[in-house]
Amino acid sequence: MTNDSEWPNLTSALGQDQINTVQPVTFLGEVSVEPLAAAGIIEAALTQVKDNLTDFAASPTFETDILTIFGESANVDLGETIIDALAVGEDLPQIIVVPVEQMNGASGGFDSVTGTVYLADSLIDGSSLLVADVLVEELGHY
Repeated sequence: MTNDSEWPNLTSALGQDQINTVQPVTFLGEVSVEPLAAAGIIEAALTQVKDNLTDFAASPTFETDILTIFGESANVDLGETIIDALAVGEDLPQIIVVPVEQMNGASGGFDSVTGTVYLADSLIDGSSLLVADVLVEELGHY
């Protein structure tokens, strides 16, 4: 465990332009993955997701796709604003990795009360492709 009081000094010494902020990932319980390696896989998956969202927002069928996915009463402009923000890494939800036993058979889940995405530790097996697929699904709920 680190001493949190050291962080303000570090950020002051480096300056905001030298700090690379990575989407926070939390690990709860006795997960079966090594947290540092899992965070790297999730970060790679998020890069993939951001690229996919950028492509989706630029698609000529974007409006039709939004209305198909979210229903005819969906606000397309709001959807575009949200997707654009997510594509550049703004307003991403907290991601928590939990033991697969706590996921009731699911690879991922979204808690609408807390705005949190949950990932089963078994999902993070070294491949960011499957993680990206699950993250896209959960961001859709978000």
